[in-house]
Amino acid sequence: MSTSKQRQKWRENKQKWRDNNRNSGSLQYFNERARYLNKRVKHHYGIDETITGLQLISLYRSVNGRCYLCGDKVKPSEVHFDHKHSLKNGGAHNISNIGIGCGKCNHIKSERSLDEFLQVVFDQGHPQKIFEHLYGRNNDDK
Repeated sequence: MSTSKQRQKWRENKQKWRDNNRNSGSLQYFNERARYLNKRVKHHYGIDETITGLQLISLYRSVNGRCYLCGDKVKPSEVHFDHKHSLKNGGAHNISNIGIGCGKCNHIKSERSLDEFLQVVFDQGHPQKIFEHLYGRNNDDK
């Protein structure tokens, strides 16, 4: 087998492995996500503290895979790890500052504080679900 075919086969196998681990929410997948998160934080903010895959999977399981902002269930392959208090605004890179988020909430929140996030959601005219989740409704019926 030629070198280029071997590389192609290796890439295909690596992608299959990633897809299997991503969909199952395995520790290996969360380890990969932690490595990426730590690398990005070090590159953009110069922060050396690290978060482990075990911490991330424990957090995910402790909240039953629900977004901390809206309460929707999030698949392991779709989870966003959000710094509740953004690093840009002085937040720490540790597990107590990480929230499990859905893509929609994480993109709206971005580097905003929780109050700023709620204002944006309110201004867009659909705050009910988020306010109910954050201030008292149980979302186990979803």
